[in-house]
Amino acid sequence: MSTTEPSLHLTGKLRQKDIRRLTNVMRGATVGPTTLYYAGVTAPVIGAGMALLSSAAFELTSMNAYWRTMSSAMIAAMAGIVWYLIFMRWA
Repeated sequence: MSTTEPSLHLTGKLRQKDIRRLTNVMRGATVGPTTLYYAGVTAPVIGAGMALLSSAAFELTSMNAYWRTMSSAMIAAMAGIVWYLIFMRWA
């Protein structure tokens, strides 16, 4: 398995303005503190909230306790992952 890092090859002549713009774009690709907060701190809270809501909703059905817990856990996991991915992508 090869572990080569991606590289950027440019040809031509760049103006100073283009170099600054490229540098700013490259620096802006990092994960900032707001992204970490929304993705890493609130995702578990969203997941726990969805677990409680779905479990309460499934109690109204004739689903047994095992499947109610498993279904609630899967819904909660999906909600947390989706929340995390949204903020990692858009922040």
